[in-house]
Amino acid sequence: MTPLVITPEVAQKICQSVGLRMTSSNDSHLAEWVHARCQERHLPSPEAYASWLADPLHALQEREALSKLLTSHETYFLRDRGALDVLREHILKDTLAQKKEQRSLNIWSVGCSTGEEPYTLSILLEENMSDLGQWQVDILGSDIDSAVLTQARQAVYRPWSFRGCPPEFITRYFHADNGYLKLMAHIMDRVRFERLDIVGDVYPTSVKGMAHADIILCRNVFIYLDDAAIQTALKKITACLNEGGYLLCGPGELQAQAHPQLVPRIFPQAMVFQKKTIADQPVVAEPSHTLAPHATPYVTQHTAAQTLPSTPAEPTTTLAHAWALANRGDVAQASAMCDTLIQQHPFDPHAHYLHAVLLFAQGLSVQARESLRRVLYLDPLFAVAYLMLSDVCMAIDDITCALKSCEQGLKATSIQAEEQRVPYFKSVTYLEFRQHLQDRIVSLAQ
Repeated sequence: MTPLVITPEVAQKICQSVGLRMTSSNDSHLAEWVHARCQERHLPSPEAYASWLADPLHALQEREALSKLLTSHETYFLRDRGALDVLREHILKDTLAQKKEQRSLNIWSVGCSTGEEPYTLSILLEENMSDLGQWQVDILGSDIDSAVLTQARQAVYRPWSFRGCPPEFITRYFHADNGYLKLMAHIMDRVRFERLDIVGDVYPTSVKGMAHADIILCRNVFIYLDDAAIQTALKKITACLNEGGYLLCGPGELQAQAHPQLVPRIFPQAMVFQKKTIADQPVVAEPSHTLAPHATPYVTQHTAAQTLPSTPAEPTTTLAHAWALANRGDVAQASAMCDTLIQQHPFDPHAHYLHAVLLFAQGLSVQARESLRRVLYLDPLFAVAYLMLSDVCMAIDDITCALKSCEQGLKATSIQAEEQRVPYFKSVTYLEFRQHLQDRIVSLAQ
């Protein structure tokens, strides 16, 4: 049987009509789907389907189906421990301080899929708010796919949704249910779900409770959208944030995008954006000893006791100061201090790692990639550099490089004890780190 094909030009036109980014891995799936759609719509060819999609009303009708086809709903509980540490130790603490008079907290998980992320947020509040019962809490999960939202509302999960989760986490918050695991009712009660097309739908809207969010998580959603769609969605999402509110995205997702109302904050494990206030004053207090880089588990507090034996001692005071400046969003001063640090200590991988993170934060991905390669040349056991290199390569659509860095990271960390903590991570073991790399490899290979 002759395989179904569509030309790259037609495929690109179809994806562009609904605001999705076309990748080579989607070719076969898209071709088969489009040919079936042509039969259903009584259209003679993929070219005719692409022309039919040029009508905005038709594109809006097809966005859910095409999004479901061309995006991944891969998620699990406690995903990206580093980002969760940022939420727990910085964003949540600061937000609770801001809202202590109102005692109301609104959190939104965009692209929530089957619900693991918003339910994780509910558990995070359970564990970190001693007076939770005195607060009015609303956790919203949204997705364009109605089917996954139906699953999310049921809160029943297979073991695969708990990979990397400690057994006590499962025991505390779930109970057995016909071979599956069901979430405890009191955790579910804080979460609600709404269908939303973040590109095509009209919002902010108080009807769905999206108008006054304190914290928005939109992780690994923008990677599927083209630049025009990202800008459309980003403007609407930013409008939903309260002043001083936080937007947490995946690594590098907004590097090439304009976001004039958002100020970047380089936290220990993630790049976070904070909405400007009227006074345009930073809300985040300077950490006392945080040395913080970029995304998904990149870094947490780094101390001499955590340093690998092969890694030279870092000039702690200067490096800590540079990271504190980065935490406050003062990237220019942090970069200047980092440059001086590298001149004084040209063979220190920690200084070059800081340099790479600052470059990446400024959208200079190619330069960040070279800096990370320098880090790994100086110290091949610098585990988090492999993960960040993968993120940087993904940001410039170099999937081969991203895959290779994960594979090299697995090999480099194989000699470390599973229970040992990963330097620059606060609570991640090498076992969990390698699982994260393996998950990334599977995702990239698809």
